[in-house]
Amino acid sequence: MEKLISIVVPVYNKAKYLHQCLDSLINLDIDKEMIEVICVDDLSSDGSLEIMNNYSREHEFIKIIPLEENSGSPSYPRNIGFEKAKGKYLALLDADDWLDSKGFPKLLFQMEENGADIGFGQSYKHTNKGITKLATFTSYKNENQLVPYEIDKIFRAVGPPGKIFKRSVVIDNDIKFEHMLFGEDKLFFTELISKCRNASMTDESVYHVNRHAENVSLVRGTSILEKAVINLTLLRKIMKLDIPKSAKNSILSRIVEVDFIRRFFHTKTFLVSLEKDKYYKIFEEVIQTFSENGLNIEDYIEINRFKNIYHLFNTNKTNLEEYLEHLIIEGRKSFYIDNGVIHQRFPSKFSGLKDVTSECFAVYGGSHYLNNDFYEIIHIYKEPQVDINEVSMSKISDESTQQGIEYKIEDNKIYIRTNDLKFDGNPEINLRIKYDGFKSILVNSSLPNASEDYQQKRQNFKVEFKQRSEKSLRPADNYITVLPQYIVVVKDINTYLDEDFKNISPKRLKVGTRISIADTVKSQRGTPRLKTKEGYIISANKKLVKELTDDLVDGYVFEVPKEVRVIKKCKLYESVSFKTDPLKTLEPGETMKVNNIVYTRKLTPRLEVGENVYMTANLDYVEVIY
Repeated sequence: MEKLISIVVPVYNKAKYLHQCLDSLINLDIDKEMIEVICVDDLSSDGSLEIMNNYSREHEFIKIIPLEENSGSPSYPRNIGFEKAKGKYLALLDADDWLDSKGFPKLLFQMEENGADIGFGQSYKHTNKGITKLATFTSYKNENQLVPYEIDKIFRAVGPPGKIFKRSVVIDNDIKFEHMLFGEDKLFFTELISKCRNASMTDESVYHVNRHAENVSLVRGTSILEKAVINLTLLRKIMKLDIPKSAKNSILSRIVEVDFIRRFFHTKTFLVSLEKDKYYKIFEEVIQTFSENGLNIEDYIEINRFKNIYHLFNTNKTNLEEYLEHLIIEGRKSFYIDNGVIHQRFPSKFSGLKDVTSECFAVYGGSHYLNNDFYEIIHIYKEPQVDINEVSMSKISDESTQQGIEYKIEDNKIYIRTNDLKFDGNPEINLRIKYDGFKSILVNSSLPNASEDYQQKRQNFKVEFKQRSEKSLRPADNYITVLPQYIVVVKDINTYLDEDFKNISPKRLKVGTRISIADTVKSQRGTPRLKTKEGYIISANKKLVKELTDDLVDGYVFEVPKEVRVIKKCKLYESVSFKTDPLKTLEPGETMKVNNIVYTRKLTPRLEVGENVYMTANLDYVEVIY
């Protein structure tokens, strides 16, 4: 039987996740005679090849290609898989991810029925914090005969998840993955989407991405500046692509707004950097690249806050940095309502800039007794052109459980019958508003404020509904209650064997220690606790522990390496805070063995390279030697 689809799986040291990945392929709701799975092993050393061989012996449709040398990236294995593939369609699956047993075949058959060159389906990201939809910036709807590169913001998601495409498009246009440290997906899928003429789309779940804390991405060790240099190279390559003008305009807008404003300037990493001149120099090269190609970069910036960042870059970089502080730092943010729309407030020096508004903002208004029945009311603050499409509820931190609720809307108020607010099993839930077809927001618990002197304590909290309890619960405002991937200890604390802290363990955690968290639990009185991966119970009090988020470690060494090499002059200190006199200056080229990574009270990572001896973990100053 002719193969309908070839699924290519590049594999390098993913033994821990391969069973889930390969089991998902076995469980696909499709005749296995119609598919082939091509696993390309990139000289794994952790037993991955043996696992794949075992599956291949039991399942004829699973084929293994072992490489003799490690290629250093997924690009070459993917290209080899494409060369060997016999299917009419192709799909890529990373070895730590998995396919949806029902949704993936549905999209494939939908494409076959409608003669589509490419298909797009909904993907979900799984982290320690929960399950969220990927690519919520564009519509995922059941539709066919779409022009793929004209789908709104389709180039904001240029990776393998949720995509199936014709092998003939790849072969006829000689589209291949380039060997790159970062960004090979962006270049490949930009060209592929631009060469396809007919697309199908579904809102069904198709692909599941594994982003749990223990599954560390290879690109985590790439600093923002390194990524920017690669993105600049990608920009120049994309400028030369022979693709439709509308496709090129869309991808260039993505590169400017996402890669060179949102992820470059609009970050805490930029604000705390001591090398802002390097950021400015790279962005000058971006502007010059547009100019050399007869383009004005301003034509590709659509969002007002990004337009303001670009304007201040050109006029006053000191004001730019202050403006970014008001955009990014929670304690500096300030909002107000004007004519039913939420606006962000900035100091008067920025009054000439464009307004930064929220398209749609929802606030819970409580339960009301109306017309002999109880209703939940949600107040909507939105721009006039915004249309409300749906109200739904889902388990907290699990968007895949989303289900719609009947509602009516009058005068920007949404009314939901209280008795309709039910979810099987009575889990804790959020409310979500869908607007303008595919955009969505969670319902907030309070309105924003614009005080210059006071910050509203609960301003960013979302409404959460949970089962009523007869127990007397302690307030959880000062506790971590949503499962974090990691926490850092900010005061020495004990560990315990039980949630009520009655049985203390011998292990004590020191300031600066990073801990992997497995679960959130509660004492009998309802006090939040954290359960570590080792099984100990520790405090969830924010005065004792703080959550370590991605934006805090971006640009820093994250996993403990054996050694680091100094690439820019830095110093050794005998305090984590670096407030003592330096012990020594390290010159470029020197190597240091690393014992551990510890953190300051502000959660800045440091490398412990001796007993009470510390150095920077900033990837602009050191490179990892594994």
